[in-house]
This record gives sequence, C-alpha cells and structure tokens, in this order.
Amino acid sequence: MSNLSQSDFKDWRSNKVTQAFFQAARERIEEAKDLLSYSAGSDSIADRELVGLIRAYRELQEFRLEDTE
Repeated sequence: MSNLSQSDFKDWRSNKVTQAFFQAARERIEEAKDLLSYSAGSDSIADRELVGLIRAYRELQEFRLEDTE
C-alpha cells in the first residue's frame, strides 16, 4: 500500500517540522497526565477522554513505516 521507502520515512522523521509536531504531542501527553492527576475520579467520561487522547498521541509517536503495509 505504501510507496515510501525506509529512507523517505527516516527523512520525514528527522525533519524539523515533524520533530516539532512530535514535541507538541509529548507536551500534550504531559498536560493530559497532569489534568488526570488532579481531577481523576470526578468525571469518568472526562477521564476516559483524556486517557484516549494520551493513547492516540502515543500511537502517533510509535508509528512505523511497516504499519502502512
């Protein structure tokens, strides 16, 4: 399905815009964890939304070229 080479993928991962995006994702994970540490248990729906957000950003960070095949 993917027509990207491993080299293309490495170039993309090392691009400064990509790096800034991943840094922003890491910051959002930390913010969500902080929010959970203060408010967990007061609203179970909000708790689940924050956990989902954390999982989504972590999945983005763990993405590999092989995942597109």
